[in-house]
Amino acid sequence: MKKNDVKTVSTSPTDRVIVFSPLLKPLPIHQQMGLHICESVSGNLCSENFKGEFRVFQFYGFCHMHYGSGVFITPDGKRTELSSGDAVLTPPGLVHWYGAAPGGVWSEDTVCFTGDMAQHLAEAGMLNHRIFHLGKVRRLLPIVELSHDMTPGSQIKANMALMQFITDIHFESLETLHDNQPAIEELQNAIKSSLDRWWTVKEMAEFCNLSIDYFRRLFLKSVGELPKDYVDKLKIAKATEMLTSSNLSLKDIAAKLGYLDRYHFSRRFKQLSGCSPQEYRNRINKN
Repeated sequence: MKKNDVKTVSTSPTDRVIVFSPLLKPLPIHQQMGLHICESVSGNLCSENFKGEFRVFQFYGFCHMHYGSGVFITPDGKRTELSSGDAVLTPPGLVHWYGAAPGGVWSEDTVCFTGDMAQHLAEAGMLNHRIFHLGKVRRLLPIVELSHDMTPGSQIKANMALMQFITDIHFESLETLHDNQPAIEELQNAIKSSLDRWWTVKEMAEFCNLSIDYFRRLFLKSVGELPKDYVDKLKIAKATEMLTSSNLSLKDIAAKLGYLDRYHFSRRFKQLSGCSPQEYRNRINKN
C-alpha cells in the first residue's frame, strides 16, 4: 500500500489519518473483468500498536487474522477485540486502525481489491464494513497465491476465486444470522420481562450460548444497536412510563429497573434523555 496523504481527524488534534492508495496498477484483464486485486499478502506478522494514527484505504480489503490477537479502533474511541480466526472487511473511505493487541503479535492474510465489479457488489450490500469470524482455515491463501502469478490465466482465476469468496461469506453471514435469530429474539423477550435485572453482556452472551465478542457483533447486526444500548433504552422507556403514570418515588423506580440507587438511575436517565427524572416528571405534570 502506498501512503498518499495525511489528514487531521476532527475528533482530536493529535490524531492523523494516512490515506493508502492501491499498490499495483490494473492490467487490461482486470479492466475487462472489472475487478483488480491491487495487493495481497500471506503470513504477514504484525506487532504494531496504535499510536493515534488512523488510516483510510482507497480500495476494499479483507484481512484474516489466523494467529494471535488484535484490536480494531475507530476515531470515536470504539475498540473491538479481535481473536484468532477473526476477519475484517474494510471498504474505501473508512477511517480506522487495526493491528496487534498491546504487547502481542498476529499473523494475517490480506487481499485488497478495487474495480467496477467491486462497486457493484458493494451496492448489493455484499461489501459493507464488518468484523466476522472466518475460522482457522486460511481461506484467503489460495487467492493470494493465484494473484502473485501475473499471467492472464492466473489473474482470471484469482478474480474468480475472490468473487466466490465474497459470495460465500455473504451467504454464510445470512445463514448465521438466521440460525441465531431465535436465540436473539428469546433474549429480547427475557430482557423485556425482567427489567429489574442488571444484564451484563457476558450474561446475555451465555443466554444465547455464544462468545461475548461474537454475540455483540451478531446482536448489533440483528437488532441494529449494541446489547447494552438496547437494554438502556428499554429501561429508560419504562422509566418515562412510570414517571408519567405513577407516583412512585425515584428510589422505587430505580429499584424496579435494576439500578444501584436513585443517583445511579438519575445519572443514567439524564445521559440518555437530556434531563433528570425529576425534571421530566415536573415537565409532564405541568402539561
